[in-house]
Amino acid sequence: MLSSPGNAIMAETVNDLIAAIHAAFHGVPIGEITLHEAEVIDTYGTMKERVRGRRLDVAPCWEAIPDSHLEECSGALSHLDPQSWRYYLPRFMEWTLTHYQTSKSITVDYTIYSLLLAEDALINQHLRERFRQLTAEQARVVCRFLQLMAREDGHVDAASAAQALQRFWGRFSGD
Repeated sequence: MLSSPGNAIMAETVNDLIAAIHAAFHGVPIGEITLHEAEVIDTYGTMKERVRGRRLDVAPCWEAIPDSHLEECSGALSHLDPQSWRYYLPRFMEWTLTHYQTSKSITVDYTIYSLLLAEDALINQHLRERFRQLTAEQARVVCRFLQLMAREDGHVDAASAAQALQRFWGRFSGD
């Protein structure tokens, strides 16, 4: 992952955060919409295409979702129901932490954007419904994830991560 000696402290932080994600989200059940199905929704696909998309999502738990599925479905987080968003979010955060320094995939920033409140009150109502699905421990892990992303200006949309912290997630920092 991060192997240079100068990154040893950061690697430990990333590894600790990944472990915290696994602990906080272990056993979270999937919701109604699957990853590939949400990607079909993002591209305005038909019901037949949604059914085909659902058939691609056979992982027994979020931890087993292949990296390639996250890369293929970068726009999916925006189109998941609240329970499915809670199910897929930890895998997207884990993928982002593992790949943000090397990947050119928009998946990195889309993971951050899924945690950002909007300017529109109606959209925020939907987003807050998602956010309320998380336990206090899960919300603290999301806060830690955003804190790390806010420090990585050269690799991610750090300004959006900082904004997400300021608008909502910062309250879970424990400071």
